[in-house]
Amino acid sequence: MVIDYEPMFSIGIPTYNRIDLLKQTIQSILDQTWKDYEVIIANDYIDKPLLYKDIGFVDKRLKIINNINNLGEAANLNFILSQARGKYFTWQFDDDIYAPTFFESIFKMFNKKKQLNCIYTNYGFIYGKDYPKISEEINVNEKIYSGEEFVQKSLIGKISVAGCCGVFNRNSLIDIGGIEKLSNTPIAIHSEFLLLINCLSFKTVGYLDSPLFYSRDYEGTYSGSTKDFESYKIAGINLLDRGIQSHFIYSNNDLQKFIICLINTIYEFFLMRLYAVKGIKYSDHIDDLNSRIIKVLRKSEICKDEELILTIKQKVFSKTWIKVRIKAILKWHIPPILGMMIKKVRANVRSLN
Repeated sequence: MVIDYEPMFSIGIPTYNRIDLLKQTIQSILDQTWKDYEVIIANDYIDKPLLYKDIGFVDKRLKIINNINNLGEAANLNFILSQARGKYFTWQFDDDIYAPTFFESIFKMFNKKKQLNCIYTNYGFIYGKDYPKISEEINVNEKIYSGEEFVQKSLIGKISVAGCCGVFNRNSLIDIGGIEKLSNTPIAIHSEFLLLINCLSFKTVGYLDSPLFYSRDYEGTYSGSTKDFESYKIAGINLLDRGIQSHFIYSNNDLQKFIICLINTIYEFFLMRLYAVKGIKYSDHIDDLNSRIIKVLRKSEICKDEELILTIKQKVFSKTWIKVRIKAILKWHIPPILGMMIKKVRANVRSLN
């Protein structure tokens, strides 16, 4: 009887017509100091099949799947998870880059702390489409949190994580349902935040406070260029609804603090898109979001307390959001060359953290 080999890590890459950047992502995986893994590349660009000759690598650890129908990002992420065989699983996007010691560092922590449900790392930024030079000499600072501590610190920004790019015990990820779709957009808006929130169910989460992978910023990305604030409104409301449900099931911590952190996150992403659009009455759209938030809170059995709703109105709705307005103006309404310079500075600073 032939027994299929089960790699230590499964790395899932959803891709859509970005071959040049995809090749860099794959290169950063093949350059890893840790070699025991499989890479599952699921091509959702059905107009053109992705071939091994297109990516330019011949390696038995690479598997390309060309989807027959366009699945959309969320369904494609879950499809990849269903195809994985590794003990540990992670997603990586087709334009981001791993540091060479990413998986070696992850394995060492899993090996020392075998009870961990998942491990996240800090990350840096790169700007543009060139392949960056990343040192193998990265000092790793290991921390361990309960699921509740991890989620709280992530939501308030005490630690930096990219929601879909944690490395999970594969069974633990399957148990929390993988990725949930929160909007009808091609990308899975806010699904990474719900994945983080669902980590409330985990007993222990590892964190490596070192930039072990790099998120790429460049002109033309969907998430970076879309002004579709309505979709961010819908996804935000669904995130709040599902987030409250998860909190009710898995956590005994301060609900009020959790909700305020979550609403602040929803607001920032929504307003960044809203303020990009000229010639509309911003207050009408903000009032609509506020009313939908209150509706979600009131329908929940754990949010019947009017004092809680009043506190949220005072602490969240009454904010002037000056910081977000400034960020939106800088992002959308300054000359492109100046915006590019700001992004490069941001990437350089973040790559040093």
